[in-house]
Amino acid sequence: MIIWGASFKDNYISELAGYPVMVMNAYNSEDDKVSYVGHDNLNASFKMTEYLIKKGYRNFCYIGARLGNSIAKERREGVMQALKKHNIKLRDENIFEGDFYPERAYEIMDGILTGKKHKFDAVITVNDSTALGVYRAALAHGKKISGDFALVGGDGVDCFGEEVCPLTTFRVDCFKMGRIAIEKLIDQVEGRESKAFKILLDTELIIRKTA
Repeated sequence: MIIWGASFKDNYISELAGYPVMVMNAYNSEDDKVSYVGHDNLNASFKMTEYLIKKGYRNFCYIGARLGNSIAKERREGVMQALKKHNIKLRDENIFEGDFYPERAYEIMDGILTGKKHKFDAVITVNDSTALGVYRAALAHGKKISGDFALVGGDGVDCFGEEVCPLTTFRVDCFKMGRIAIEKLIDQVEGRESKAFKILLDTELIIRKTA
């Protein structure tokens, strides 16, 4: 069995320990005795945030997702660790909870720009789809990326399609993740792998024109 994207509410996964099972992309517990293959989301988010800091940005807005899975949790933690390292405070009013999709991100950014109470020079989003929603809301309010503020995403899935927005992001390798998962699962089935393991794959920082 291969499970894609477990959430913290999936309490059945621990019952699968000992069976040939592979969890991919997001896990539900650090304590699970079930094998996992995913990306180093914390380090990816850390490197992205530190890149912005080194570019001179200091006032950040973070649009994440509900902390119901490891991806949302680790990417937010990476942002916080980078800011803490550089003694930068992220105000509570500049932290927003989305849902990985552009529609909710649009609502959030539309509300921010309509209210005009939030001061920031860079927006960090949990993934590229969220960045897309932010981008569309910025355009609707006559804002320019990165003229008015920088914008970064995560995953490198090129979800902008025909919209011209060369997004600064980090790229994950889902093909490699899937290949490793099935190879390791076959090793379990055929008895070459008996202990549970956790594999974190590196990501690639993609620097474009939005930051």
